[in-house]
Amino acid sequence: MKLKLMAAALLIPWTAQAADLGGNCCADLEERVAELEATVARKGNRKMSLEVSGHINQAIFTSDIDGANLDKVRIIDNDNSESRFRFKGEARQGSWAAGFLMEFGLGGYDLDVRHQAVYLKLKDFGTLWLGKTSESTDGVTEISVVDIYRGSTLLNLSPLMSVVTGETGLGYVEMFDGGRTNTVTFRSASLPGGFQFSGSWNEGEDYSVALRWAQEFQGVRLAAGIGYRDEQVCSGPSPCIKIGDRTFWGGSGSAMHVATGIYLEGAYGNSDGIQELTFAGIPFPVADTKLEAYAGRLGFAKKISAYGKTGVYGEFGQLKIKDADIDPRYYGLGFSQEVTGAAATLYLNWRQYDLDVTGMDDVNTFYGGVLIRF
Repeated sequence: MKLKLMAAALLIPWTAQAADLGGNCCADLEERVAELEATVARKGNRKMSLEVSGHINQAIFTSDIDGANLDKVRIIDNDNSESRFRFKGEARQGSWAAGFLMEFGLGGYDLDVRHQAVYLKLKDFGTLWLGKTSESTDGVTEISVVDIYRGSTLLNLSPLMSVVTGETGLGYVEMFDGGRTNTVTFRSASLPGGFQFSGSWNEGEDYSVALRWAQEFQGVRLAAGIGYRDEQVCSGPSPCIKIGDRTFWGGSGSAMHVATGIYLEGAYGNSDGIQELTFAGIPFPVADTKLEAYAGRLGFAKKISAYGKTGVYGEFGQLKIKDADIDPRYYGLGFSQEVTGAAATLYLNWRQYDLDVTGMDDVNTFYGGVLIRF
């Protein structure tokens, strides 16, 4: 009897504690599950979706100056589309959406912030961006309807600058296209006729506007755009000293016959004011002058095997510098092959730059690589 009473005395508080613990435990567990769901970045929370993506772009690069192999073979990150990873989130309520974009580049194997911005989107009206992201003219000289990666970009001297400066990547130097900066940018929804308008006010009192267009007629896919930018130029590393301003206008167009895969692309840029080149990530002013460039590409891109699309192209570009004796131009050939099962594209590219400079008349560059998306 005593043993039964002692057992009951021990079990009563334990049972009461267990019952109380069970109630608190379940409530606490539900709260913890909600907290975890709200903080798990891999899937997003109950309101904000999250997408993780990016690509890796590695290549083998070499050059030849006037027939003398003065440049060693290098393994590089292709700065024409540098390796990167991004996080994009969005939450919707009715016709409204809010989201963010964070993207980090690995070109030259150094981490840099490409995008860090938030946005508000109203269906059938447009999207307002705030933070570091693309201004309205970013990409306006690179518009293309060809959805296969190619290792080169029309309106730039890359990879020539890699030979001149000895940079580890392709030394991407873009004097005509817009960039990524601290900005307030509005992009309209698709307007009647396939048009889209965008405008930006950037930190430093810079501003830009652009108009893009895309349509398809009788089996021909078309896209084009034009933009204008007014920006101040500064010298040295950040925070830099403002020394003048520069204006830009230009655009690009692309047309593709879908059935045959034959396409034609062109780009034009005009920049007037203080020009600059970038060395080791630092902009340096060159001269108060006018630059003009145009380029074109004729190619073929179509799925002719089970691996994915195959692309070949020839390209030409010309840069004119007012009141200078140097008008560099290039001729190039390229090849791309998709491997859709591996989310990869293999590519080869050759360019010859005619510089008419003593000791560096012709420069040939060769590179081939692999871009893998995730």
